[in-house]
Amino acid sequence: YFQGTSAQGDNYLAIFPIGGTIYEFLGRDKVSFVLFPIYGKSNINDVHTTTVLWPFGSKTSGPRIERFRVWPVYGMSSLADEYDKKFVLWPIYSSVKYTNERNPGGGFIVVPIYGRIVTERAKNYWLVAPLFRYMHSDEQWIVHAPWPFIQLADGEMYKRIFWPIYGKKHLGTLTRQYVLWPFLWNNKTEYARHEQRRRMVVP
Repeated sequence: YFQGTSAQGDNYLAIFPIGGTIYEFLGRDKVSFVLFPIYGKSNINDVHTTTVLWPFGSKTSGPRIERFRVWPVYGMSSLADEYDKKFVLWPIYSSVKYTNERNPGGGFIVVPIYGRIVTERAKNYWLVAPLFRYMHSDEQWIVHAPWPFIQLADGEMYKRIFWPIYGKKHLGTLTRQYVLWPFLWNNKTEYARHEQRRRMVVP
């Protein structure tokens, strides 16, 4: 049972799951429902969402955003000047088109067969995802062949993993290294004024 007065002075009443309206609830400005999950409506500022048989069917609209979903058959999501996304028979087929000026491009993935996303800044390819992957950009390249057994990377993140024989990963101030996983470990963390090393023989 819910009853109260909103910040704008509107009185509300709801009995879950029969029906009613609630203001300022679950991060929404307003939530209305009838025989939940059969039908519901909610809004955040000027973005309005209607659901039928939640979470399977929904439609969202706002100044820059449009979303529609009949899960798992079909769904789309569009944010103006940012992206257009779509799925068909989730998770089998998904696609994206980036429309922003920072990194335009797009691609698709057909699980588990093949996928690619190519933008101005990076190229990603998957084969039998997530087993085989190749990614290349100005700052980074990554190869999985196959994941998780062989993982190679260079750039902002350095990785040489041949699991379970040997592995080393360096990212930022942290370096982790093992031999004969999970028995021998050699980790290093760099701080502003000192360096910490930890060596372990498990158990």
